[in-house]
Amino acid sequence: MSKRNCHNCGAEIEGHVYPYPEYGMPFQEGERCYCTKPECQQAGHDYIEECERAERAKRALNMSFVVKELHIPNKYASATIDDRGAPTAKALTDWCLNPLGGLAFVTGPVGVGKTHILYAVKKLCYVHQIPCWIEDLPELATKWSAMKPWEAMQSARAILRFPGVVLLDDLGAERDDSLKEDSRITDMLNAIISEREKWQRRTLVTSNLSLDAIATRYGPRTSSRLDGGKVVKFTGKDRRLM
Repeated sequence: MSKRNCHNCGAEIEGHVYPYPEYGMPFQEGERCYCTKPECQQAGHDYIEECERAERAKRALNMSFVVKELHIPNKYASATIDDRGAPTAKALTDWCLNPLGGLAFVTGPVGVGKTHILYAVKKLCYVHQIPCWIEDLPELATKWSAMKPWEAMQSARAILRFPGVVLLDDLGAERDDSLKEDSRITDMLNAIISEREKWQRRTLVTSNLSLDAIATRYGPRTSSRLDGGKVVKFTGKDRRLM
């Protein structure tokens, strides 16, 4: 059995690269080797994770994979976290990778790319293997209206307790008549935002409404919680009309 040197500490070792054997992958000539020291084993795991993350990043650029496997609509299949510039990309990436990121609020007029960036965050979650739950809030409100009260509550509770990243698109676009007829919808949306903020669970909310308009529609507490998180404001013309 040929001798090699640990890529991390330089010590001479024999046999297979660590930690490839536990992944069931045979050693290939030229691959990195790691000895059995804990810090070197960790370095081996980190290297494998880095390689796997790079592979997932490549798959996230494949439009067919994005649509079929990540269930991202064709319109947003090419979205990337860099599409709104470096400052926005850094802000949302730092938020997404922080397990205690709490609330993020993306606001701006119609058609400036809020839903676009939301799907870019979903792709970022895939690359970094972060569980992700996405909801279109107008559709969710319609679904809740058709449910029995206990079923709607179970649905809201599942979102509230979800341990990964929750992406809530288009807050404020729910039909006014449905909110007036069923106050539970507003209550459940407020509860989701409130509880997830309390536990610092990563939750990104997009809206055409300003914080003042949200205070009028959902109450000052919800507006205050969103304002206390990471706020990203988009400006510009409606890209759908350009």
